[in-house]
Amino acid sequence: MYKKKEEIKKDDEIGDVVAQKEDSPIKTEIITGNYILRVEGLVNQIQKELEKVPSGDIPVKVLHEAADIRSFGKRSYLFFMEKSKNSNEKILLVDAVGLEELSRKVKDIYGKYRLIDVVSQSMNKRPQSKKIYLAIFVG
Repeated sequence: MYKKKEEIKKDDEIGDVVAQKEDSPIKTEIITGNYILRVEGLVNQIQKELEKVPSGDIPVKVLHEAADIRSFGKRSYLFFMEKSKNSNEKILLVDAVGLEELSRKVKDIYGKYRLIDVVSQSMNKRPQSKKIYLAIFVG
């Protein structure tokens, strides 16, 4: 219930060590040129990862495969990324449930931006269920 004086000192020392490690500068890698971005998971996880990509890096091609039949919806994706000639170009993502909603959301930007690919995932295991779509545009 009560801590001895020695235990309190040890806890304080550990806290100081942790605080010193947090103050150290974080090293960031700057990726230049062409690279491959590998993402595993569901459509919403893919969307989160693509939103982190810096402007100027754009996907050129997307490949995907189902990881396992038992793991529902999870897939592995390879995004072939390259530096754009225009450094202000960035990825625009449009997500929708069902084809009707996707066509409604994409109608305004389809002519203005370049479509890279559309990724889909079933919502549940029933064959008649709707799918979640993620349209990837560059502009």
